[in-house]
Amino acid sequence: MQHRLAFLGCGHMGSVIARGLLKVPKSSTPLCSHLTISVSSDASARRLETKFAEYKDKVNILYKKNVQAANDADVVLLCFPPSQVQNVLSEANMAKAVQDKLVISILAGVSRKRIQRALNCSIPEEAMTSQGSQGQAQAQAQAHVVRAMPSLGAQAGDSATLVVNEELPLPRHLQELTENIFKHIGLCHATPPHLFEPLTALAAVSHALMSVAIDAIIDSSVAGGIPRDHALALASISFRGYSTLLARGDEPAELKKSLLIAKGFTPHAIVRLEKGAVRSAISDTVLDTLAYMGSMSANKGANGP
Repeated sequence: MQHRLAFLGCGHMGSVIARGLLKVPKSSTPLCSHLTISVSSDASARRLETKFAEYKDKVNILYKKNVQAANDADVVLLCFPPSQVQNVLSEANMAKAVQDKLVISILAGVSRKRIQRALNCSIPEEAMTSQGSQGQAQAQAQAHVVRAMPSLGAQAGDSATLVVNEELPLPRHLQELTENIFKHIGLCHATPPHLFEPLTALAAVSHALMSVAIDAIIDSSVAGGIPRDHALALASISFRGYSTLLARGDEPAELKKSLLIAKGFTPHAIVRLEKGAVRSAISDTVLDTLAYMGSMSANKGANGP
């Protein structure tokens, strides 16, 4: 079954998801029959028109027409900056535009309840008060909101996308649709609401560690006489090979043990890293980032899952 998708906002990650949905083999039936993107600046609209020029028959770029984009779709993805959540979702008639639709949010640090409250702000006051408490309940926005967070590997079709497994689960067909959308950029990992933010922070630390480590490896290799392209190729292959072994279930301790050859280069490097307190620096960074994520959530109030 094909679907009409709307992207409200479309920065780097939104563009990656959109391209993944559009770039499918000719022998396959595309999940996305049409894609509408609404952005907040004319410059962004022009940039996206250029980026998706080859799909112009399937992609419609709009400027500041979020409600129209949502109206024209049966699945809505929230890809704008988190700071804009109230402005975008409280636009008049937005709740009506997403009524009974699947709404997928990749907004970091923005809870499902916060999204729901912002949508409720778009409902005309008379609709919320005309029929008493029962009318208010009926007037509440009834979108199926799910939170997700793709990882850096999405750019290469190798994302480990976190998808919140809500306490009130989505209907089965919407769960499958959410998974199918993100399978276009990699794999999906269902996570309970209370672990979504910590796992997002852990992914951020992992990206930071790889960035710093590979940068240091390449710079020092060049300083030691190894050409940059050779150093980059070997470092990337080594990281990929190690991650493949972890993904298949190998334990880090066992992998380390297999590398400990008497007077070998690897144990020498491990001892040097330990002397440099690299392990404790990584541990401190993980704990500090988790605490930072917790403080951000606390500052935003008790927003729920």
